[in-house]
Amino acid sequence: MKDIKTAQDLTGKRFSRLTVISKGESKNGKITWLCKCDCGNEKAIRADHLRSGDIKSCGCLFDELNHKTAVKHGMTENPLYHRFTTMISRCECETDHNYKYYGARGIAVCDEWRNDFKAFYDWSMRNGYSPNLSIDRIDNNKGYSPDNCRWATSSVQQNNKRSNIFIEYKGKRQTLAQWSRELKIPYKTLKKRLVKNEWSMEKVLAQVI
Repeated sequence: MKDIKTAQDLTGKRFSRLTVISKGESKNGKITWLCKCDCGNEKAIRADHLRSGDIKSCGCLFDELNHKTAVKHGMTENPLYHRFTTMISRCECETDHNYKYYGARGIAVCDEWRNDFKAFYDWSMRNGYSPNLSIDRIDNNKGYSPDNCRWATSSVQQNNKRSNIFIEYKGKRQTLAQWSRELKIPYKTLKKRLVKNEWSMEKVLAQVI
């Protein structure tokens, strides 16, 4: 970890709409800098987010871009517009409670969608959008883009979570939850069996032991 005393002094440097005023506190081992936005607001922002360009303003830029998009297309009342703004928020706004799972991991929205809600809307209409579905990234390590997204049910999304435990048995690969449903064995039971490393997969998935 880089020592805060040896870190590059960013005081006076400008990053998009932000001008660094002074060094802030360290958060979770990451250096922050107090910045003044062109709109007048001040905000403490991590050094790595300033350098990478992930954070370009205090949040006003996010609001402005969304407002321009709304005015341009007049679709703020469309249910998809809410999906669009929340998708961007979790990737760009540090204050979003889901930011740590998205923007902080480097997950971003592609320029094609970020700069044009109509492009996102048209893609959604062509790719099975329905109000009861959620947008799902096929590869959880990549961002939101036409080639990495789909509209999926909650069960499909749950099966695509990074934290899922996958088991392959007799050529069939499923999550632990899927095996639990198929075999009608409680999820917690299967998970406890997996802890016993000496057990064969046949025994782990056995109906009765």
